[in-house]
Amino acid sequence: MNKELPGLLVIAAMIAFIAYPYLATPTQAESLACALPQNILLDQAKGKTEVPDYEPVLFNHAKHRGIPCVRCHHKIWESQKIQRCSASGCHDIIGVKSVNIDKERSLINAFHDTDSFTSCIGCHSRDGKGPITCSGCHTSESTS
Repeated sequence: MNKELPGLLVIAAMIAFIAYPYLATPTQAESLACALPQNILLDQAKGKTEVPDYEPVLFNHAKHRGIPCVRCHHKIWESQKIQRCSASGCHDIIGVKSVNIDKERSLINAFHDTDSFTSCIGCHSRDGKGPITCSGCHTSESTS
């Protein structure tokens, strides 16, 4: 028996354990998405930002059905339930866009960080799909 085999098996098991949450099958993502409302009004920051005239965003789940839920709801494996982005302990710093805050907890960064794999604009930019400009999401038509 190869003396390295037990060590390789341990490493393979660790990789599988770490990667599992990020490898949700389309069936798992679809079943979870089907239980959620088709449209969600993202209005947590209304009147609390440095640019108060931007409209809240109407998020359409149906347009995002092919994306595993864990891409956006990256803490689902910890809590076993989907919460609003602005839930306590998640992106609960609302209305502040500054280099002096905890970037991970900023609600604005959760949606607008171009370097983030899980933000709206980051995903849209990387995949070449979806709006990446302010007026692409923040429109009065989307909330009327």
